Amino acid sequence: MNIPNTLTLSRIALTPVYLLLYLYPSLLTSNPAKHYAILLALVCYMLITDALDGYLARKMSKETSAGKILDPMSDCVLFLTIFFSFSLPPVNFPIWIPLMMMFREIVMVYLRSFLMMKNCVVGARLSGKLKTILQSVAVILVLAFLQLSSLGFLEYERVSSFLIFFGSTTALVSITSLIEYLFFYKKDVQEILKT
Repeated sequence: MNIPNTLTLSRIALTPVYLLLYLYPSLLTSNPAKHYAILLALVCYMLITDALDGYLARKMSKETSAGKILDPMSDCVLFLTIFFSFSLPPVNFPIWIPLMMMFREIVMVYLRSFLMMKNCVVGARLSGKLKTILQSVAVILVLAFLQLSSLGFLEYERVSSFLIFFGSTTALVSITSLIEYLFFYKKDVQEILKT
Protein backbone atom coordinates (compact mmCIF):
# COMPACT_ATOMS: atom_id res chain seq x y z
CA MET A 1 0.00 0.00 0.00
CA ASN A 2 1.58 3.28 -1.09
CA ILE A 3 1.33 6.62 0.74
CA PRO A 4 -1.25 8.29 -1.58
CA ASN A 5 -3.65 5.34 -1.32
CA THR A 6 -3.14 5.19 2.46
CA LEU A 7 -4.13 8.87 2.70
CA THR A 8 -7.22 8.21 0.57
CA LEU A 9 -8.25 5.25 2.71
CA SER A 10 -7.71 7.25 5.90
CA ARG A 11 -10.15 9.83 4.52
CA ILE A 12 -12.77 7.14 3.89
CA ALA A 13 -12.21 5.66 7.35
CA LEU A 14 -12.57 9.03 9.09
CA THR A 15 -15.82 9.98 7.34
CA PRO A 16 -18.06 7.87 9.64
CA VAL A 17 -16.07 9.25 12.59
CA TYR A 18 -17.04 12.76 11.47
CA LEU A 19 -20.69 11.71 11.18
CA LEU A 20 -20.76 10.17 14.67
CA LEU A 21 -19.18 13.27 16.19
CA TYR A 22 -21.58 15.57 14.37
CA LEU A 23 -24.64 13.57 15.40
CA TYR A 24 -23.47 12.80 18.93
CA PRO A 25 -21.31 15.72 20.12
CA SER A 26 -21.25 14.45 23.71
CA LEU A 27 -19.12 11.46 22.65
CA LEU A 28 -15.97 13.55 23.16
CA THR A 29 -16.98 16.73 24.95
CA SER A 30 -19.93 18.67 26.30
CA ASN A 31 -18.27 21.96 25.27
CA PRO A 32 -19.72 23.18 21.92
CA ALA A 33 -16.59 25.22 21.12
CA LYS A 34 -14.37 22.15 21.52
CA HIS A 35 -16.86 20.04 19.58
CA TYR A 36 -16.76 22.31 16.52
CA ALA A 37 -12.99 22.72 16.83
CA ILE A 38 -12.61 18.93 16.64
CA LEU A 39 -14.98 18.69 13.66
CA LEU A 40 -13.15 21.52 11.89
CA ALA A 41 -9.74 19.92 12.50
CA LEU A 42 -11.02 16.54 11.28
CA VAL A 43 -12.51 18.03 8.12
CA CYS A 44 -9.37 20.10 7.44
CA TYR A 45 -7.27 16.92 7.65
CA MET A 46 -9.58 15.14 5.20
CA LEU A 47 -9.57 18.07 2.76
CA ILE A 48 -5.78 18.40 2.93
CA THR A 49 -5.30 14.69 2.25
CA ASP A 50 -7.74 15.01 -0.66
CA ALA A 51 -5.40 17.52 -2.28
CA LEU A 52 -2.25 15.75 -1.14
CA ASP A 53 -2.90 12.18 -2.28
CA GLY A 54 -3.25 13.08 -5.96
CA TYR A 55 -0.23 15.36 -5.84
CA LEU A 56 1.94 12.70 -4.16
CA ALA A 57 0.75 10.00 -6.56
CA ARG A 58 1.94 12.09 -9.51
CA LYS A 59 5.10 13.34 -7.80
CA MET A 60 6.17 9.88 -6.63
CA SER A 61 4.95 8.12 -9.79
CA LYS A 62 2.61 6.05 -7.61
CA GLU A 63 -0.57 6.41 -9.66
CA THR A 64 -2.49 3.14 -9.49
CA SER A 65 -5.78 1.80 -10.83
CA ALA A 66 -6.99 1.43 -7.24
CA GLY A 67 -6.12 5.05 -6.53
CA LYS A 68 -8.03 6.27 -9.58
CA ILE A 69 -11.12 4.50 -8.25
CA LEU A 70 -10.66 5.22 -4.53
CA ASP A 71 -9.98 8.95 -4.83
CA PRO A 72 -13.26 10.00 -6.48
CA MET A 73 -15.12 7.49 -4.30
CA SER A 74 -13.64 9.02 -1.14
CA ASP A 75 -14.63 12.52 -2.31
CA CYS A 76 -18.17 11.31 -2.96
CA VAL A 77 -18.49 9.59 0.43
CA LEU A 78 -16.90 12.51 2.30
CA PHE A 79 -18.91 15.38 0.82
CA LEU A 80 -22.24 13.57 0.70
CA THR A 81 -21.86 12.58 4.35
CA ILE A 82 -21.03 16.12 5.39
CA PHE A 83 -23.75 17.82 3.34
CA PHE A 84 -26.40 15.35 4.48
CA SER A 85 -25.31 16.02 8.07
CA PHE A 86 -25.72 19.74 7.33
CA SER A 87 -29.39 19.11 6.52
CA LEU A 88 -29.83 18.46 10.26
CA PRO A 89 -29.67 21.01 13.11
CA PRO A 90 -27.97 23.31 13.76
CA VAL A 91 -27.12 23.99 10.09
CA ASN A 92 -30.47 23.00 8.52
CA PHE A 93 -29.54 23.09 4.84
CA PRO A 94 -32.54 22.31 2.60
CA ILE A 95 -32.49 18.58 1.82
CA TRP A 96 -32.46 19.25 -1.94
CA ILE A 97 -28.84 20.48 -1.66
CA PRO A 98 -27.30 17.09 -0.73
CA LEU A 99 -29.86 15.27 -2.90
CA MET A 100 -28.71 17.17 -5.99
CA MET A 101 -25.12 16.36 -5.10
CA MET A 102 -26.02 12.71 -4.63
CA PHE A 103 -27.79 12.61 -8.01
CA ARG A 104 -24.67 14.02 -9.64
CA GLU A 105 -22.42 11.43 -8.00
CA ILE A 106 -24.70 8.49 -8.90
CA VAL A 107 -24.75 9.50 -12.57
CA MET A 108 -20.97 9.98 -12.51
CA VAL A 109 -20.52 6.45 -11.12
CA TYR A 110 -22.49 5.07 -14.07
CA LEU A 111 -20.58 7.28 -16.51
CA ARG A 112 -17.24 6.03 -15.17
CA SER A 113 -18.51 2.43 -15.37
CA PHE A 114 -19.63 2.88 -18.98
CA LEU A 115 -16.30 4.41 -19.97
CA MET A 116 -14.35 1.68 -18.20
CA MET A 117 -15.94 -0.72 -20.70
CA LYS A 118 -13.97 1.19 -23.34
CA ASN A 119 -10.85 1.21 -21.16
CA CYS A 120 -11.31 4.95 -20.82
CA VAL A 121 -10.63 6.66 -17.50
CA VAL A 122 -12.69 9.77 -16.71
CA GLY A 123 -10.18 12.52 -16.10
CA ALA A 124 -10.68 15.53 -13.87
CA ARG A 125 -12.24 18.49 -15.62
CA LEU A 126 -12.24 22.14 -14.63
CA SER A 127 -15.91 22.09 -13.58
CA GLY A 128 -15.26 19.04 -11.40
CA LYS A 129 -12.34 20.79 -9.71
CA LEU A 130 -14.46 23.92 -9.20
CA LYS A 131 -17.20 21.78 -7.64
CA THR A 132 -14.72 20.25 -5.19
CA ILE A 133 -13.27 23.66 -4.29
CA LEU A 134 -16.72 25.13 -3.64
CA GLN A 135 -17.75 22.12 -1.56
CA SER A 136 -14.56 22.42 0.50
CA VAL A 137 -15.06 26.15 1.07
CA ALA A 138 -18.72 25.62 2.02
CA VAL A 139 -17.83 22.94 4.56
CA ILE A 140 -15.08 25.03 6.16
CA LEU A 141 -17.29 28.14 6.27
CA VAL A 142 -20.17 26.32 7.96
CA LEU A 143 -17.97 24.72 10.62
CA ALA A 144 -15.94 27.91 11.13
CA PHE A 145 -19.11 29.99 11.66
CA LEU A 146 -20.48 27.35 14.04
CA GLN A 147 -17.22 27.54 15.95
CA LEU A 148 -17.33 31.36 16.10
CA SER A 149 -20.97 31.21 17.19
CA SER A 150 -20.17 28.74 19.97
CA LEU A 151 -17.46 31.13 21.20
CA GLY A 152 -19.94 34.02 21.25
CA PHE A 153 -18.34 36.05 18.44
CA LEU A 154 -21.47 36.04 16.27
CA GLU A 155 -24.96 34.64 16.03
CA TYR A 156 -25.09 31.74 13.59
CA GLU A 157 -28.61 32.74 12.49
CA ARG A 158 -27.18 35.99 11.06
CA VAL A 159 -25.02 34.10 8.55
CA SER A 160 -27.25 31.06 7.97
CA SER A 161 -28.98 32.61 4.93
CA PHE A 162 -25.62 33.32 3.31
CA LEU A 163 -24.43 29.78 4.01
CA ILE A 164 -27.61 28.28 2.55
CA PHE A 165 -27.13 30.46 -0.55
CA PHE A 166 -23.50 29.29 -0.82
CA GLY A 167 -24.54 25.66 -0.35
CA SER A 168 -27.24 26.08 -3.01
CA THR A 169 -24.71 27.55 -5.43
CA THR A 170 -22.41 24.62 -4.75
CA ALA A 171 -25.21 22.15 -5.53
CA LEU A 172 -26.00 23.95 -8.80
CA VAL A 173 -22.32 23.92 -9.79
CA SER A 174 -22.33 20.16 -9.10
CA ILE A 175 -25.17 19.69 -11.59
CA THR A 176 -23.46 21.99 -14.11
CA SER A 177 -20.32 19.89 -13.75
CA LEU A 178 -22.32 16.74 -14.46
CA ILE A 179 -23.75 18.29 -17.63
CA GLU A 180 -20.25 19.21 -18.79
CA TYR A 181 -18.97 15.66 -18.22
CA LEU A 182 -21.95 14.14 -20.04
CA PHE A 183 -21.47 16.53 -22.96
CA PHE A 184 -17.71 15.91 -23.13
CA TYR A 185 -18.12 12.09 -23.17
CA LYS A 186 -21.37 12.09 -25.16
CA LYS A 187 -19.97 10.21 -28.18
CA ASP A 188 -18.39 7.51 -26.00
CA VAL A 189 -21.61 6.94 -24.11
CA GLN A 190 -23.65 6.86 -27.32
CA GLU A 191 -21.29 4.25 -28.81
CA ILE A 192 -21.57 2.05 -25.72
CA LEU A 193 -25.38 2.32 -25.64
CA LYS A 194 -25.56 1.24 -29.31
CA THR A 195 -23.64 -2.01 -28.68
